[in-house]
Amino acid sequence: MLPVVLYLFDFLLIQGVSREKLKRQLLLGGIPLVILAALAFALTNPLTILSGYDNREFTLLERLLTQPRILLFYLSLVLYPMTDRFTLIYEIPISASLFSPWTTMPAILFWTAWTALGAYLAGKRPLISFCLLFFVVNHLMESSIIPLEMIYEHRNYIPSMSLFILLSVGIIAFIRDFSKKRLLAVLTSVVLCITIAGQGYSVFKRNNLFGHALYLWFDNAEKAPGLSRVHTNLGKTYEEMGMYEEARNAYLAAIEADRYDRLDARAVPLNNLGNYYARAGDAAKALDFFKQALAVAPEYLLARHGIATAQMMKGDLESARLTLEETLGKAPTSTNLLTLYSFVLLKQNDYRRAVQVAKNVLDIDPRPSIAHQVLGEAHTQLGQYIQAQKYWQEFADANPLNLEALLAIVHLADMVGDEKTLRKTAVRIVSLKGDIPWDKLFEQLRVRGEKNDLVFEKDPLKILPLVRQALEKEIAEITRED
Repeated sequence: MLPVVLYLFDFLLIQGVSREKLKRQLLLGGIPLVILAALAFALTNPLTILSGYDNREFTLLERLLTQPRILLFYLSLVLYPMTDRFTLIYEIPISASLFSPWTTMPAILFWTAWTALGAYLAGKRPLISFCLLFFVVNHLMESSIIPLEMIYEHRNYIPSMSLFILLSVGIIAFIRDFSKKRLLAVLTSVVLCITIAGQGYSVFKRNNLFGHALYLWFDNAEKAPGLSRVHTNLGKTYEEMGMYEEARNAYLAAIEADRYDRLDARAVPLNNLGNYYARAGDAAKALDFFKQALAVAPEYLLARHGIATAQMMKGDLESARLTLEETLGKAPTSTNLLTLYSFVLLKQNDYRRAVQVAKNVLDIDPRPSIAHQVLGEAHTQLGQYIQAQKYWQEFADANPLNLEALLAIVHLADMVGDEKTLRKTAVRIVSLKGDIPWDKLFEQLRVRGEKNDLVFEKDPLKILPLVRQALEKEIAEITRED
């Protein structure tokens, strides 16, 4: 829209509008516009833009009918910018017809009159004309046929600039015209200062919500309870904070609201509930929710990943492998899928294939991950202890609180006779243990083992004697040095 705005600026505020100039501009500008439009249709397929409506909850006609009401809402936010009226994702009823809701037709008439007034004032009041048309022109891209989401407040930032120009000019003119009436001029200035201070405070309060995602999404869920997306985002925030029950309730609220920005977004809360039950150890419920998510969005890779994870939890490794192989056909470079596939291969004792797949993961993303654990354990089972020690150590260095990795390193250090590494790692395990009893420390590993989620296959309790022996030797060595 920038070329259009520059043209309006030049035509209205520099050249000045007249009947002769308008005819010349239409002639000079009309021919290139027709050529550009013809080229656009010849070289591109406009229908590809409209195909985006296949995944929206509204049609092209519904969008065009709703946008005038949304533009009025944008205008109201500028004129009445109270904190309670602002949020991130707004809940706006969709216009199904010219009279449903009834405000649809008045909104269309309002913007028709707004645009007509802008055109009418072009010769008499060019600045007012430019500001009125500037607002409409800069909303054209995101408030027309393109299948974007219905409303986003930031779309109003640039268009509203012209409104503040009008406001500023009006205030200055008012103060100038009534400058001889000092009391009125002073009162006007005082009112302006109070208004600016009040709005500054509102901005400060509003910005506080962006200090933490929980504040933001909780506020948004209260102001737009009928939108599934805000409940899903709130649930995800709860989940990241370890508040799993609250997350579950938020996902259920998202499903109940059943209003999404995209049709395939219905899969997200279902998938997240699958993760909730997988974390709780209920493989059957997790699998059910993952399958529901996949039924809604067949290309949703996270749901396919979840299905394979739940199948692993149930001990159905063959089904998990087949699920992952089918999914990798659609996304062969997905590190998450490749990592889980290498894990399944490891559990099926296909160690060489597990090594090959895990190395493919590191070729894509060399950062320490579960692929390092898989490589460490697979090399251990193949009797390649030096390589195994390397991968487990790299993972442990990046995850110093991971007990599984430390136990694997103790086991390997014992196998290769690396006394120094054995003692050093035993000390790290004791530091990690603190005042926790050994059985409690190993409880987390036992639970993960029941869910088929452990990479290190040796019984942790059988490593405990090695840790104790290494500690005794370390203490004896320190005592001898003293």
